[in-house]
Amino acid sequence: MLRWPDEEPQRHRQRPALDLDGLLWCGARWTVIPDAQLCIVRLLLDCPSQLVRTSTITTTYVEAGYSGHRGSIRTMLHRLVGRFASVGVELHLVRGKGAILDVPSS
Repeated sequence: MLRWPDEEPQRHRQRPALDLDGLLWCGARWTVIPDAQLCIVRLLLDCPSQLVRTSTITTTYVEAGYSGHRGSIRTMLHRLVGRFASVGVELHLVRGKGAILDVPSS
């Protein structure tokens, strides 16, 4: 059966959200976010579809007690790309600038 775009199931149109247990949900899909990455996921969720500068990401990560080393930040962001993808959300890394969380429209 064919569906028109406005008939897409509601679960596919929901925005990603973190619950109190550190699970990232988008519709019926979820993934676990490690404690070390929670502060960055919250930051990205607070700025949907906006560029979050690398300096802001680094500051947030360091203030949460984690390493501000460039390689650590890069590795953490690449891991988040995969975690967001597992729930159907794209995280774009913009070289030399930061990251953009591409959230589905609600």
